[in-house]
Amino acid sequence: MKALKLNDSTLLLLLILMIFSIASCKEEALIFPPMQQGEVVVAETRPTARPSNLTVIAAFNKQIEIYWPQISDRVSRAMITYREAGQLKSLRVDSFDVETVIPVEEIATYSFDVVYYTEDNTASKATSFQVQSRPFESDFKVQQMIVSEIEGGVRFVFPDTETDKEFTYTIGYSLDGEQHAVESRGRGGATVEVNGLLDETVAVDFTIQVIDNELDRVGSAMKSSKPGALQFKRLLPSFKYFLRGQTGNVQWTNDIQEPISVKIDYVVNGEARSTTLSNTDRSELISFNVAGQMTPVTATITGKEGYAIVIEEVIATEMPKNEWTAQVSSVETQEGAANGKAISLIDDNINSFWHSTWSSGSNPVFPHWFSIDFGSEKVLSQIGMIRRHNNTGGGFRTFHIEVSNNGNDWVSVAQNLTFISDDNPATWQDYAIVPVKTRFVRIMIVEPRVSTVTSTHLAEFRAFGY
Repeated sequence: MKALKLNDSTLLLLLILMIFSIASCKEEALIFPPMQQGEVVVAETRPTARPSNLTVIAAFNKQIEIYWPQISDRVSRAMITYREAGQLKSLRVDSFDVETVIPVEEIATYSFDVVYYTEDNTASKATSFQVQSRPFESDFKVQQMIVSEIEGGVRFVFPDTETDKEFTYTIGYSLDGEQHAVESRGRGGATVEVNGLLDETVAVDFTIQVIDNELDRVGSAMKSSKPGALQFKRLLPSFKYFLRGQTGNVQWTNDIQEPISVKIDYVVNGEARSTTLSNTDRSELISFNVAGQMTPVTATITGKEGYAIVIEEVIATEMPKNEWTAQVSSVETQEGAANGKAISLIDDNINSFWHSTWSSGSNPVFPHWFSIDFGSEKVLSQIGMIRRHNNTGGGFRTFHIEVSNNGNDWVSVAQNLTFISDDNPATWQDYAIVPVKTRFVRIMIVEPRVSTVTSTHLAEFRAFGY
């Protein structure tokens, strides 16, 4: 094989190609590490943008923080460019050992370009990323606060911004013409409660301030909120006012064990009297002598906060029946002339009785019912019933009380009450309800005393009201 001989011109061409190749490799190696287009990754508390070779954090107080990785010795500096308010801005970075902090002016999405340079001013490709700036911590805490109603007050919850700075939280408001303020200081998040707001029907205007004590910066806001209802007010619908013999009675159910005090002012034979039961968290009954007469009652109910509700009611006597009419679900005609009919329920004779149908070929079964029309609207606070005088073998056990203002649309005011159909001797059984305005009352009889009996009966019905 012959050796290949190169002339001088060929050697010169090869030398030029080698130099060009080395220069190209050197320029490509300037990009260290490789630059790639980055994307903003938003975390719950610290949204970040993560290009492949740096970490960008949107910090509070309108600051963008750039953390640098290990940079090649061939890189001498970096230039950061971005736009703000329509102007192009730039920042030179000469040290990559500490983070670069860029203060911005707006709460907005910023686009950044980063370019590296060598000592001979050769530029790398640009790394681009976007990041949403964040507000001052004091502003952020106000913007993100949660306002909620609590018993007798309002609660303000401010988020933790995960810094070690101390903040002052101030809630100002006006109540009954006087200015008030609640203040709290601390690091991290905070919960501030305003108490002593006793009327849940009235909204209160609050001025909220969060002070960054390090920056001496104040975040502020206005908020209007009603307080939460006091617990003891939940007991008010259970209060019943009724007559039993010679005594007036006030009874209530306390199923939330909320301590209350109850004062009853009443009148007997023209003389004003009162009785008080203090600081009880149980269901109670207060009885007081009214000589069997109707009397106005003022109940003052005070919760543990010292706030009182005053209720005007009446301990009512038995209503006369001269304007009443009765209807029943069915009538039995085989019980004698005075019995079986609806009128037997309200004839003021406990020896007569109403009876549902039992002698037909298709006797009605439970539920049975009877209704009373008072003739005009009354305040009903109590009903009473007495069993058939000459029979303890039938009757009923369970019933509901319903009321209506038109005789067609019924509302239940008491359910699953128990009637004793075999008491001996027969006595009146009275049932107090929360006083309600109504013209009609209906007794819905839903369960027999003896399961095999399909009919029912009752001697007399009475009602207390005014």
